[in-house]
Amino acid sequence: MPLSDSTGAEPSVGAVGVAPPPEALPEALPEALPEALPEALPEALPVVLPVAPPGVLPVEPSHAARASTASSVAANTDAARAAALPVLIILIPHQLPCRHPKQRNDPGLWLSRGPKKFSGFDGATQGDPMALDTSPDPATTALVLIEYQNDFTSEGGVLHDAVAPVMRSTGMLEKTKNVAGAARAAGVTVMHAPITFAEGYREISSHPYGILRGVVDGKAFVKGAWGAAIVDDLAPQTGDIVVEGKRGLDTFASTNLDFILRSKGIRTIALGGFLTNCCVESTMRSGYENGYRVITLSDCMAATSIEAHDNALRFDFPMFSVPVTAEEFVAVLR
Repeated sequence: MPLSDSTGAEPSVGAVGVAPPPEALPEALPEALPEALPEALPEALPVVLPVAPPGVLPVEPSHAARASTASSVAANTDAARAAALPVLIILIPHQLPCRHPKQRNDPGLWLSRGPKKFSGFDGATQGDPMALDTSPDPATTALVLIEYQNDFTSEGGVLHDAVAPVMRSTGMLEKTKNVAGAARAAGVTVMHAPITFAEGYREISSHPYGILRGVVDGKAFVKGAWGAAIVDDLAPQTGDIVVEGKRGLDTFASTNLDFILRSKGIRTIALGGFLTNCCVESTMRSGYENGYRVITLSDCMAATSIEAHDNALRFDFPMFSVPVTAEEFVAVLR
């Protein structure tokens, strides 16, 4: 059964995209045919993706749905329109800086124009001697330890069995303990960001899904319970700060973290904790968006599988942070 928008009208093409119905596009957007793209944007790589209307399962994009040249865009657009598929055209600039400007000649850290398969961010920053070419100033740096709580870290914890394989593979608990000690000695602010809920989880939706559904079903991180306590090896020390109010994934979202960081003049945050591809990644992205210099400690975090952990570190973390090992981070603090 062919897909169509709710009005049954054929989607129209705008300079920046296509959306059903046509009248939903802002009036200021000029109409432009795909073949006009090369002249209008000579330094752009167009990409065409099928977009399913509301209530219809999205179509799996095929190789034909990604165009490497403007002529391919036109062909794909015609085919999609013939099949009554709404089409979204995304324009990616010829080159986008992804990290330090000194690395602009590193092809692994840039988006390149052309038919070549993109392979950037392929762990290129890991162990990169330029990754911390400017050592963080301890006075303006905070180590943020996310959810080092018994339900994750310790035998008997609700979620421990899920993360134990990655914890063992990296030795993350002992390495984090060493990092925290070195950070305190260097004058770095050490912050703890536990997640806790009142019994009954009334602070969140009565119909949680995804990762929070697992927390609720497992009765994890209940305030005052052993599982919600920070593991003894990383218990807050004199001078440490405990961030309050974490109820979701992003540490910035529901806590006073940003207020504390800005009040203390912190400009660099170093992150470790659980889960690599969930709370740590969410916090990393928000830190990046909020203008902080973000360092991620690649062997001081864990996920529910080695594949999920490695995938996040390989593809996502280099886009929004400087990933380094615990040893590398400690070395620049000395």
